[in-house]
Amino acid sequence: TQCGLQLHPDKTKIVYCKGGHRTGDYEHISFDFLGYTFRSRWIKTRQGKQGLYFIAAVSQKSAKRIRKEINSWPWRYWYQKELTDIRSYCSNRLQGWLNYYSLFGSSIIRNVLFHFDKRLSRWGKSKYKQLKTLMQAARWVNRIRRKKPHGFPHWHVA
Repeated sequence: TQCGLQLHPDKTKIVYCKGGHRTGDYEHISFDFLGYTFRSRWIKTRQGKQGLYFIAAVSQKSAKRIRKEINSWPWRYWYQKELTDIRSYCSNRLQGWLNYYSLFGSSIIRNVLFHFDKRLSRWGKSKYKQLKTLMQAARWVNRIRRKKPHGFPHWHVA
């Protein structure tokens, strides 16, 4: 109040961090902050234990924004280009998303970036006429992925 700041009533709430030994039921059990959703998730720890833990992962809103941006890239223009041109355009963006969102829940951001692979398959199907179906194009992308695992940033992450 002294600084002239106020808490936003819709954005400010007390959240119950359900997980581990905390098993109560409350109204608010998750929240979004800086592109992450903090909530309880079933995970396997480094020690091999499985359980319900309160951790962060990329939020649905951020994942949707990433997919939308991938779709907005000039895929039609790239029909005349090669894979190296796509790599030079996309690598920094993909690496940035991977660096930021893989801090917590790296498997979830990899699932989001799988959308890029699907879009790349559609590009390959349109560019190379011998790839008659989307399944053939997906196999083509997977062959490239196996041959060049460092082709795109999210390909070589285990």
